[in-house]
Amino acid sequence: MVLMQRCNELIDQQLNRFRQVLSIGLFEKMEKFFVAVADIATPVAAVIGSLIALVLAVKTDSFQIFLASFVWIFALIVLYYIGGKLQNACKKTLDNNPSSIGNQEYLDVVTFLSLVAATGALLSGLYFGLKFSSLQTFVMALGVAVFLAYTAWLTLQPSLLTTYVEESSSAGLDAIAILVLANKIYLRSNKIIFGLLTAVGTILLAHALYNSFVGEPLEILGGGIQGLMGFILVILGLTAPLICYLLFVFSYMLLDVLRSILGMGKPSSPVKTMSAAPAEDPLPEINISAATLKKIGLVLVFLVIGLTITIKGKEYFNEYQAKAEISRIAEEQKKAEEEALIAAEAAEAARIETFAQNVRAFVNKPALDLVLNKEINGLFRKIFGNNTSAFEAYFEESNTVTEIDGLLLASGCRKDDCSNYKALAIIDLKATKVSAIVITGKEVGMFEIEEANAPAAVKKWLMANRP
Repeated sequence: MVLMQRCNELIDQQLNRFRQVLSIGLFEKMEKFFVAVADIATPVAAVIGSLIALVLAVKTDSFQIFLASFVWIFALIVLYYIGGKLQNACKKTLDNNPSSIGNQEYLDVVTFLSLVAATGALLSGLYFGLKFSSLQTFVMALGVAVFLAYTAWLTLQPSLLTTYVEESSSAGLDAIAILVLANKIYLRSNKIIFGLLTAVGTILLAHALYNSFVGEPLEILGGGIQGLMGFILVILGLTAPLICYLLFVFSYMLLDVLRSILGMGKPSSPVKTMSAAPAEDPLPEINISAATLKKIGLVLVFLVIGLTITIKGKEYFNEYQAKAEISRIAEEQKKAEEEALIAAEAAEAARIETFAQNVRAFVNKPALDLVLNKEINGLFRKIFGNNTSAFEAYFEESNTVTEIDGLLLASGCRKDDCSNYKALAIIDLKATKVSAIVITGKEVGMFEIEEANAPAAVKKWLMANRP
């Protein structure tokens, strides 16, 4: 037997196994489950939405928003009535509009491609969700995978769509049948959308309610669009049967026109159906108990929760690493700044010590020698500028340099009139600054020093030499 033919047979066998597992009864149970979910989620959404409006009304002091809380409850009652009624209309529309397709092979191919695409979407979402720590990516991929699996389920069981295989169909009518099949897929999904969107919207509203207590008034809708999406999804979920019904009716009307042109006749005419199973021994029907379904559902829920925790855990770990790296860099920068400060302080202390050692060499030496020292003279030139030579002349008769309380005091006078022209050079060893007092006759000049703040030794010299 040719290898590829054997592969085709294996695929067909697996599709038949899927057909046994994904039975019509199980699909109907799933629909009842989602309707039950909507029964619970709708009153919860009504309460939560009203609480959000009340909190916002209190925070913004708005009577209109207060009234909106009651309008929301009334609106959900109306919308639930519409959705509940139109579910029966959708079912009757499917039952009253049977259709046929020319071969089983097309349905098998669509089923197989849908299952492959669903698996690929799920694995891709899992990979990229973990790689980029993006829960949104995984949720979107999961949604696509669920939709494709839902499509595969219906093409495995086309009778759920009141679609049958008829040998005598033409190619043109097959094209119309494919379009009808696509329309029936979303029409059959009205109950699932009815429960699913309502539940998701309720969850978003619950998150928005939390934000309404802890956030600012303008941030009540869940950090932007999230809370608003909760209201929109609840409304869309409850109106899903109406939307699906109207879309199907108007699109089916156009397809009926095309079918009439091709001479198909009445769509409810008897059809010759073909068995969907291959000509092998039929597989035994697989019955899944409610307990088994519950276990499978719990496994799926725990799987989704586990993947969500893994993705969010990786995201939080990456955030922790980023914060840790920022803290490390900040710590290193702080340490570098402290070391730089210590080094600067050490350099300053060394400079002061070097300055003190250099000028201390002039202790007990003539004052003029200190004044004429290159470093000290440069500091005095910043004070006297072009008059530095005149200041130096006040030290023609020099006393010896003395050190008192961290100061070097160097006094002198002019040789031609020592009693009227006197000067005192003051060098602060700690501040490495210089100042001076010049007495000219009865005038006393204070340079870079104030008498009130002058050290005791300077005041003492000033008292002894002031005219």
